[in-house]
Amino acid sequence: MENRKFEPEIDFKELVKNPIRLFGWIYPLLIILMLGIGIFFVKNLDNINKNKFSPLLTDSSFVKNEVDISMKKGGIVPAVDIALISSPSDDFINKGKELYLANCSSCHGELGKGDGVAGLSLNPKPRNFLVTDGWTNGRTLSDLYKTLQEGIIKNGMAAYEYLPASDRLAIISFIRTFTNFPEITNDEVALLDVTYKLSEGTKVPNTIPISLASELIINEYSNKINEKTIINLSNELSNNVKISENVNNIQKIQKLLFIPDSIWNKNVLVSIVTQDPYNFGMKSSVAFMKNSDWDLMFALLNKYRVK
Repeated sequence: MENRKFEPEIDFKELVKNPIRLFGWIYPLLIILMLGIGIFFVKNLDNINKNKFSPLLTDSSFVKNEVDISMKKGGIVPAVDIALISSPSDDFINKGKELYLANCSSCHGELGKGDGVAGLSLNPKPRNFLVTDGWTNGRTLSDLYKTLQEGIIKNGMAAYEYLPASDRLAIISFIRTFTNFPEITNDEVALLDVTYKLSEGTKVPNTIPISLASELIINEYSNKINEKTIINLSNELSNNVKISENVNNIQKIQKLLFIPDSIWNKNVLVSIVTQDPYNFGMKSSVAFMKNSDWDLMFALLNKYRVK
């Protein structure tokens, strides 16, 4: 009987008739293929996970009128019920929930996880209230109130001093329901009352819509920015392809020229533009501009700023 276990050479014609003889090579070939796919995936991990256009970024031109601040007459808001600070009632917490959903959830998320749609383009990301580490001001009652009172400019956190003190405390009471926060002591409440005069009532300034305020500012300083300046700024922005492809309205970019010197820096520019690109003459795709392009845009705006 002929022994076919060993052959002097491969008979390829025989392989065509009986391909099962190659079955033993399938396993090493599969291993090599999987290894190649794995190496490709790891080397291109950043590109695979990078979206060219975020499906969750909403053009603010469609919601601007809904989220704009309404016009209100200021005055003296009644004193805060100090007892509600350390022992908030269900009604007080529910009021805080309504205010939180209206003012905070777009960035911090409905459950306080920092996953709101408006916060997707922010760097650093909005605070996740369920995480105990990395708080800029801290997690105590006083720390939370200070944050709402003053904001944290470098993190893109806006100040809510225009809200009555009781409303801010209601928001804090609701936020504290997300997870365990430091206990509120009587001494802390007393110090908060002395610092912010909560039991004396709060003076609330008049408020007008942001869109109207922007128009008034532009009109007020229009004599300081002539048409030639706008043309020059437009030409310089257009010379950079990465910037120009994100510009939507050069006239609205004028608003950026009036940011006060006290807070003017590149981080502030990035924060306010990415939060509301349409309002400042940019497209939502501006969130994906490179740091070098932001540096150039900041330098150009700084050159034409009203000082």
